[in-house]
Amino acid sequence: MVYISIIIGSCALMAIPGVSGYYSKVVIIEVSNYTYDFNTYFKYYMSLGAAFCTSFYITKLVLLFF
Repeated sequence: MVYISIIIGSCALMAIPGVSGYYSKVVIIEVSNYTYDFNTYFKYYMSLGAAFCTSFYITKLVLLFF
């Protein structure tokens, strides 16, 4: 039961399509890409990097914990 709960929560944090984390994370990344100011690309690539780091450490958590 704990394994299933961790997997569902991990999928939400990794922004897997179909869970709630996907919709909020995609909207944040798209808005950071379509705002036109001097640091648009910086915000876009920083949010992509944060999304990658989140999925990396959540995958590491699941593999090391179970």
